[in-house]
Amino acid sequence: MPFWAFGFHQTRWGYADSADLLNMIVNYKNYEIPLDVVWSDIDYMLDYEDFTINQNEFFPSEMKFIKEFGLKYVVIIDIGIAARNRSEPYEKGLKENVFIKSAVTGKPLFNWVWPGLAVFPDFNSFQAFKYWGDNVQSL
Repeated sequence: MPFWAFGFHQTRWGYADSADLLNMIVNYKNYEIPLDVVWSDIDYMLDYEDFTINQNEFFPSEMKFIKEFGLKYVVIIDIGIAARNRSEPYEKGLKENVFIKSAVTGKPLFNWVWPGLAVFPDFNSFQAFKYWGDNVQSL
């Protein structure tokens, strides 16, 4: 575990935008409440799609202030990949054959989670680990 992981963490779902998140940090500092790590839930995503950032609400220029406060910043990435034709992670995953498949049909299994209809990487496959790592790296 990195040393900072033992510090004081704050996480919640429901930040409207990066200004709302930064306001929380300022309030922690104003009230002298210890804070070492800030987590963002899926609010930062565009349409709750993994490996995206809603740049209309969460501005990278504002998010850099988190580091200036001396804090670590962690984003939550859910396991469900939005099964939309325009979703780059979905298309890439289909092409790389990394999603859990039905034993009967051999086609990817679908379920409903935050982004709507979704598929799930099969982490029993090395290719799925590589796929996930590549997407995290690009984020």
